[in-house]
Amino acid sequence: MKILNIEITRQCDFKSLYLSPETYLRKILDKFGMTNLKHVSNSFVSHYKLSDDQSSKMVKEKCYMDGLPYANLVGSIMYVMIYTRLDIIYAMSVVNIFMSNHG
Repeated sequence: MKILNIEITRQCDFKSLYLSPETYLRKILDKFGMTNLKHVSNSFVSHYKLSDDQSSKMVKEKCYMDGLPYANLVGSIMYVMIYTRLDIIYAMSVVNIFMSNHG
């Protein structure tokens, strides 16, 4: 069964429910043209710091980044985070800080 693109699986033997965002995430990757990305299984650690100094200084790259629907993508991932993936809260909070300057 699916509710709001989140697949729900019920196991009566163990009296448990499992929520899977896989179909929703595939839809989001397709929507934003990211289906060919490489899968990475490392976590975003707290000692890794992002800063404005790391952003691009080139006008061409800034214009390119301004054309991307960054806020829509972050919001779509936050939807998954809230309902099924609490383990990515820290990474999403760091990404959210750079919403106004995502270059």
